[in-house]
Amino acid sequence: MTEAPTQQRSLWLVAVVVIVALVVVYARIVVGGSTWDDAQYHTEVVPPRLAAAEAVRAGSAPAWWDGSGFGVPLLAEPTHGALAPGLWAAHDTHSMDLSMLAYLAWAALGVAVWSRTRSRLGAAAEASDHAAVTAALLVGTSGLLASTALRGALPGLAHLPWIGAVCARMMIADRASPRARLAAALAILVGLIAISGELGVLIDALALVVALCVRRTDRPGPTPFLLLAVVAGLLIGALLWLPAIIHVPSSAGSQVHAMPLARLLELVAPGSFGASDPAHGVAALAGASPWAPSLFVGAPLLSLAAVRIPTVRMRLLLAFLVVLVLVAGRSAGHGGFPAWLGPPELHLAALVVILGANAAGGIDALLAGQRRAVLALAVGTACVLIALGALAIWRTGHPETVTPIDHAVLNGGIGFLCSGLALVLARQNAKRMMPLVLALLVLPNAGALGVTAPTIDRETVERTPVFAAGAAKDAWSFATMEIVELSRSKNGSLEPKDSPARISDLQATYELRSTHTTLKEQLAEIAGAPLRVFRPPVMLDGPPTRERMQEAASRDPSGPDEVMLVDSIETLDNSASSLFGFATARSKDPARPRITDQAWLAAAHEGGALLDRFGIRLAILPATMVDGAHSAFFELARRNDWALVTLPVAPIASVMQSWLWMPNPADALAALYQPGGGTLPRGQLVLAGTGPEGEKPGLAEPCTIDRWSPGAIDLTCNSFIGGYAVITSSSAPGWSVAIDGVDQPWVTADVLRRGVKIGDGKHALAWRYAPPLWTLARVLALLGVLIALALLVRSRRS
Repeated sequence: MTEAPTQQRSLWLVAVVVIVALVVVYARIVVGGSTWDDAQYHTEVVPPRLAAAEAVRAGSAPAWWDGSGFGVPLLAEPTHGALAPGLWAAHDTHSMDLSMLAYLAWAALGVAVWSRTRSRLGAAAEASDHAAVTAALLVGTSGLLASTALRGALPGLAHLPWIGAVCARMMIADRASPRARLAAALAILVGLIAISGELGVLIDALALVVALCVRRTDRPGPTPFLLLAVVAGLLIGALLWLPAIIHVPSSAGSQVHAMPLARLLELVAPGSFGASDPAHGVAALAGASPWAPSLFVGAPLLSLAAVRIPTVRMRLLLAFLVVLVLVAGRSAGHGGFPAWLGPPELHLAALVVILGANAAGGIDALLAGQRRAVLALAVGTACVLIALGALAIWRTGHPETVTPIDHAVLNGGIGFLCSGLALVLARQNAKRMMPLVLALLVLPNAGALGVTAPTIDRETVERTPVFAAGAAKDAWSFATMEIVELSRSKNGSLEPKDSPARISDLQATYELRSTHTTLKEQLAEIAGAPLRVFRPPVMLDGPPTRERMQEAASRDPSGPDEVMLVDSIETLDNSASSLFGFATARSKDPARPRITDQAWLAAAHEGGALLDRFGIRLAILPATMVDGAHSAFFELARRNDWALVTLPVAPIASVMQSWLWMPNPADALAALYQPGGGTLPRGQLVLAGTGPEGEKPGLAEPCTIDRWSPGAIDLTCNSFIGGYAVITSSSAPGWSVAIDGVDQPWVTADVLRRGVKIGDGKHALAWRYAPPLWTLARVLALLGVLIALALLVRSRRS
């Protein structure tokens, strides 16, 4: 009668020890003012997740995001991870780091709970508490798990060990009541993995369910509850994947690549060879486009996981994951394959999580002095020595890798010594020396985190860059212009409500800016329209000579433009600008339309034609273009050899009376940006489809922007003869428009934006976005939740 309460108290103690240990290990991030030193994490992963969290806190679905390009779907792009509930409380970089660490602790705790669960199809016996804690910490301090956090995949992966724990308990439950309760938990776990956007993890989770829970039909078991749980979880996942089915085929997406086999050395040699920073990365080993910065797991976990032989089903599952790691994407050659399918490194992380639960049994065997465990750890320690020797030999022929290889060899040597000492103590008296033996197993992983998951001062990503500060100053000038305009009386004099000095300052600002843009455009920006900045795809410090630009352009286009985190933030790389309230017009966001990159390439023939047509009034250009005597640019900020300038451009919302129809996007691009030079007049549109042409090119009539928020745009357009009201916002499925309260069809304009036909006079336009199939997705997700609740009610009634 006392066994259950004792186990419950023991589980709480295990949880406290694991969480406290991870807080201490990651103290640099928790309380030390540091963040991970990874450019892709801060420029591609954090911004969309912060945008999703902001939308949820505002009480709306994370459907649309204006912080990238001309706006992109947020929820409908799986790799955005917008529906991971554990990230919704994040509001800045620090809180996002803490949320990722919470998922890391949840994954480690799941490994501990799973390893403590006796199963007929899993480990041979229930692991002890100290072995479970050690296995959990080995997983939680691995560079591979930290890498899944840096790539945004951890919110899905973190639930995988809990699925193993739930399935293991279902197999030993002898009554319907606990089976139904566990089935409800399994449904929620499968649903959480599904809505995380990681299809690869979902596949691994379903394979784990089959390996652990499915029995032969001639024996009683949890099969009916299991089927209901899986169906409920997949229905919950429809909340993300139904919109994704419509959006993903029309998006540019992102790609991942097969993992070089040479990188398997990193499993036991501590390093971050896949990092973009040359101080940590080794491209010759990691390949041109690695997904995970680090693959380090550590020899103790890998070797001790082989001590207890799992069942045939589990061995088949492990073989399945190994095949995915070694084969996935290899047939795609250098082209890669869609990222939402799951990179090989993610399947490797799933494999490590499963091995971590099995390693707890090997740790108990080591503490018991069993020869098999001692031999396994000895073999693992020898593998470390071989890997370090191979890296040392590699270093002699690749002098550019001296720094990262030296760090790996140094930390790997410390791990080798710790493992060797643990072997000696285990052979002498493992039970008596248990705390020291366990510490020697874990400390090398924890100590190597500075190499496998390097950090940097958080101020690097939170300090406002000079370009963002310059753009903010320019945005503030719009507010001053509004005050000046409202301060004028009907006869043109100034009212005395403002002080003379204040009025003089405002007048000077207004006169300076009025030469570049109209007051209506300035007031439109105050209404909340996104402030978009053009950033060149490649930015190099020093004079941007033709040779240097050609060298940069020859890099792998899927790789990072900047290798240093500080450079990526300072130059507003990708979506990093959204961290400071701006949008990078030319973005690498995977949700961007497929035609986007072709449009930018076509516009390169005509300089700033695209910037002008789409109302992008801020641009980062080489300083040599700004310093000329006849420069037409107004400089706002400068960083090294680059300057942020403002441009006189067309309004982002206007009515045009002239248009052409072209059903082929390639023809439309050729007309907009003619290869031989020249472009269409600013007041003429190119509409997708066929129909009668409009009037002769004329001036665009600006619309007033009454409201611009994610997924909701309200305009007031006043036209003398009517035409097409066009708005610089992405043409994506899910948008609808109402004119004076009546829904109207819209058409793609200028390949990238949207337009709708209006008549003469004053009209109110309301643009609204909802993810495709959103109503059906919510109904199916609600059905899945109801099934999970029904299973829970069934357990209570039993």
